[in-house]
Amino acid sequence: MTAEESKEYQARLIRWAPAVSICFALLFVAMVSWWGVRAEWQHRRDSVYAAAINEARSHAERTGARIEMELDEGKKLSDFRQETLPRWLLRHWQQAAEGRVGRLYSAVTDGEQRILSHSDDLSSPNTSVGDNAFLDKNWQRTPLPHYGAGVHRITDAVLTRNADAIDITIPFQQAGHVVGYYHSGLDRNWLEQQVAAAQRDVIRDWAGIIAAIGLIVLLSSISLYRLGVHTIQLEQALGHAEAKRLADLSRLIVGMAHELRNPLNAVRLNLFTSEKLIRGESPMDPQDAVEMLRESVSEVQRVEDLVEQLLGYARLDTQEQPWIDVKDEIDGTLHFLKQVHEYHRIDIEVSEGLPGLQIRIDRKKFRQIMLNLLQNARQAMPEGGKLRIKVSRVEEYAVLEVEDSGNGISIDQYERIFEPFYSTRHEGVGLGLAVVKSLVENAGGRVSCERGVDLGGMNFRVTFPSRVAIREPLKTGSARSREQELVEQDERNTVHSGR
Repeated sequence: MTAEESKEYQARLIRWAPAVSICFALLFVAMVSWWGVRAEWQHRRDSVYAAAINEARSHAERTGARIEMELDEGKKLSDFRQETLPRWLLRHWQQAAEGRVGRLYSAVTDGEQRILSHSDDLSSPNTSVGDNAFLDKNWQRTPLPHYGAGVHRITDAVLTRNADAIDITIPFQQAGHVVGYYHSGLDRNWLEQQVAAAQRDVIRDWAGIIAAIGLIVLLSSISLYRLGVHTIQLEQALGHAEAKRLADLSRLIVGMAHELRNPLNAVRLNLFTSEKLIRGESPMDPQDAVEMLRESVSEVQRVEDLVEQLLGYARLDTQEQPWIDVKDEIDGTLHFLKQVHEYHRIDIEVSEGLPGLQIRIDRKKFRQIMLNLLQNARQAMPEGGKLRIKVSRVEEYAVLEVEDSGNGISIDQYERIFEPFYSTRHEGVGLGLAVVKSLVENAGGRVSCERGVDLGGMNFRVTFPSRVAIREPLKTGSARSREQELVEQDERNTVHSGR
């Protein structure tokens, strides 16, 4: 597999990763939801059954205890037949029939499971269960042990009147022996209705949970997709940046070779002529020879200047830079170039904006930026003109604008003029604005250009991160620092090229 095929394969994996993640996430959500709904449904069923059965058991236990107490006091089991039913039990059954929703029946049976009395017979006083009313021997009796002892699901024609019931049976004793049973029955159909209502709540609750999980999965999937796309775009951008860097480096090398070839050829020819002159093989006039040597020195100086500009373009300074006052540096630069501007008949207008505005950059580098921009503007106005410098603060940025009244350039050249060795002038080297762009961006700023609105030429706009500090009183007259003089002297020894 080639490198290109490997990259394409990785890109496909990145593109498909979100879809695979979504599938796995949805499968996981479905499994968790199915398990949760199933467990919660069973839990709600058990809760409804347990609550109703415990309430019925409590009623049966209290009633059975009362029957045991009366048997111990001398009553007989036959006193609990339908026709001789105690008043308290009769009243209790009547209240239970009227106020207990879901209570199907109550009954008293003897030790042989003969029905002595039944709550349903209260509504039919002429109907008695009789002495031979035994529980059906073939009843369907399913124990429900997890709800406690004596709990069965039954269908018995005599006891439940053919209804599907949950029967709670409580034995009662006399003299230590079980002599009968008290039965309390719940309507199972009513219980199932309560279970269904509770399970509807489960569906509503889990629908909300699933919707929330689905939203999370959706948002996560979108994030993964965007991350994958962003990764691909980032890789492509890195590839384009690397290609652009190599292209810039290639142009830099070609331009450098072209710029160095001419002066070096001139020096080589002059040295060859000088050799012939020293040997006496050339009739050149001594004054011409001196002029030739001066031209050679000038060409060597040109090569040195070109190398200095190239180093200024390529050098990266990783040290932390100091804060400098924008107004002071602009004033110092204009003072340094005052005679140059007067000689070339250039009128300067300065609007320095907010006092105490500071930017973080080395003082020499800022002076170099200003000198290059001003030199570029001067070269655009060979017959003189107007130059406007404006400083303002927009949000957290200091904005420096240098506008001239020259002829300007076409809009398709706005970006290219910042490329190294690109110049709109035949004699230009094309490193001045490239140096400006490099120094500004290394300081965390941005530089751009556009057609000037007021003066009609080009307007170069430079922005830097800034702060506002309290200005100290400036020294005047002879109080100019030795450091500032050294900076200006260093700038006089530097030659800068324009567009």
